[in-house]
Amino acid sequence: MINAQNCKCNPHGFNPFQYTYNGETQTVRSMHQFDVKCNTPILLNGGYKCSYKTVCDVKLKATIKKNDASGSIIKSYDDFTFPWKYEFENAGSYVLEITPWCGGKVCAAAKFYFTVKCDKPTVCKCRGKDGWNKFTAYIDGAAKPTNCGESFQIGLKQQFGLEGGYKCEGNCNVALKGQIVNTTTGESQSFPNVNLSGIINFPSAGDYKLILTPTCAKEECDVCIFYVTVKK
Repeated sequence: MINAQNCKCNPHGFNPFQYTYNGETQTVRSMHQFDVKCNTPILLNGGYKCSYKTVCDVKLKATIKKNDASGSIIKSYDDFTFPWKYEFENAGSYVLEITPWCGGKVCAAAKFYFTVKCDKPTVCKCRGKDGWNKFTAYIDGAAKPTNCGESFQIGLKQQFGLEGGYKCEGNCNVALKGQIVNTTTGESQSFPNVNLSGIINFPSAGDYKLILTPTCAKEECDVCIFYVTVKK
């Protein structure tokens, strides 16, 4: 068994480090600077060997600090091991400091620097009634410009269609659901995904409400209602 006093620091004790990010691996050394994005996995592999002439267990400790005047520690490891896996949650400048101990002696640390940037969150929200585009109604192929709230009267065998839609605020797509309600009987049909570019079929003669509900992200927006009377 090697005595603690014979277990010495090794000035070249760190193995070459393997750094993996976004599926790419590279060999790096202490003091390397990395540019990463928030919430993206980092993998660092390596190791440390104490004095060349003796064999002894090495203990690693590590800290992640803000690389600024505060030097605030955001995470510490009393028993650091490889491979190191981590994801930074917040933008900023950070340093990972890995300190080996050989036989109770503190050895020179390895340091890695990270500049972390976070993508701006995607804006996706309702635009109120202004989000609705101009509509075009088609009755047996004849086009008519229209808006939410308008009423139509068609025959049971006539084809009725609508073109239009809703645009959210931001770089995102709207989810549009529809509902056809018979205002006399209360019976309704729901359509979770509506594409306003085809024929809308009414099951029988009667008075109907066509209710269109847009959703931006998880927020339901102002509905658009059309009133359709279907004659026999």
